[in-house]
Amino acid sequence: MLADWVFRVGWGTPGVYEYLQLRMEADQLGVSRSAAGKARKDLEMQVANLKRETDQKSLRWAIKTSVPAGPSGQGWGDLYFAQEIAAALRKNGHVARVDLRTELISKESAQDDVVLVLRGVERIRPQKGAINLLWVISHPSRISKLELNDFDAVFAASNSWSKKMTKKTRVKVTPLLQATNPEKFNPKSANPDSGDDVLFVGNTRNEFRKIIKDSLAAKIKPTVYGRNWDRFIPNEFIGGDFIDNDDISAKYRSAGIVLNDHWEDMANEGFYSNRLFDAVASGARVVSDPVDGISEIFQGGVQTYSSPADLSKLCSEENRNIWGSQQEIQDRARVIGELHSFEQRVKVLIDAVQKLI
Repeated sequence: MLADWVFRVGWGTPGVYEYLQLRMEADQLGVSRSAAGKARKDLEMQVANLKRETDQKSLRWAIKTSVPAGPSGQGWGDLYFAQEIAAALRKNGHVARVDLRTELISKESAQDDVVLVLRGVERIRPQKGAINLLWVISHPSRISKLELNDFDAVFAASNSWSKKMTKKTRVKVTPLLQATNPEKFNPKSANPDSGDDVLFVGNTRNEFRKIIKDSLAAKIKPTVYGRNWDRFIPNEFIGGDFIDNDDISAKYRSAGIVLNDHWEDMANEGFYSNRLFDAVASGARVVSDPVDGISEIFQGGVQTYSSPADLSKLCSEENRNIWGSQQEIQDRARVIGELHSFEQRVKVLIDAVQKLI
């Protein structure tokens, strides 16, 4: 995968960006550069020769992700996120498809009315002949002005970053936070305080994640679910490699405390982890690293720490009344589920597309 700074250097240099884009697309599709170039040209020819009637109430959406195919993509939050968007679009009468990184040009691409790029670790080229939306959901440090310029409408999962980038780039960036599905993530999924005392769900990212390191320094014994943790923590703390997405709400609800952390650039730029929305909507007590505005957005459902000593206090049983009574936790969960559902987010996207048609 090419680093984003390479693209920044190549922007504006005749021929260089096109070459970098082709290299990236070849890597994503798993083919040679010549094959990737042919696939892109064939798609553009199909689009140019295509004649079709567009039903504004039933558009064809392609949701593009950086998720790799096969076992390596299992458990990627971007995949579940994309699938929830697709389901919400279908509820609104549209046709929706989720594409992995190896499917960025698929057999159905020429038919797409709308391409929604979920911008995570990799940039994805907009598609000629379609309305192109960009939704920046993570890794904001990788985004350049000229990438924003390529799209018909741009959204970002941060209020502060959206405002900053709109001012900095003169490209309108609309705040659109991450979301949850309250039909799946809600307090009915399990009984409270019946599961793990302190729970963390997430892979290592090939590093000893700070919140787990701080937990051990604070003498907390978290139950950790995710890949490759045996490199960093004793086996007694590892609950398993994977939790099925349909079972995660019950894990959150039954835990005494759910731990959460962010990529550094996400925390600095006000991008709230999707885990926060799911966990609070499930009725969990959540402890996280600090992000501006987190207490207001989650209405007290997320408490933040700044040191192992803080973390120890927040995870102790005697301090769990900080989150309120179970009735207050359930009421908060319902409100978060209503305000931050995928259906609410999709309504914003549909409205934007209707204005662009």
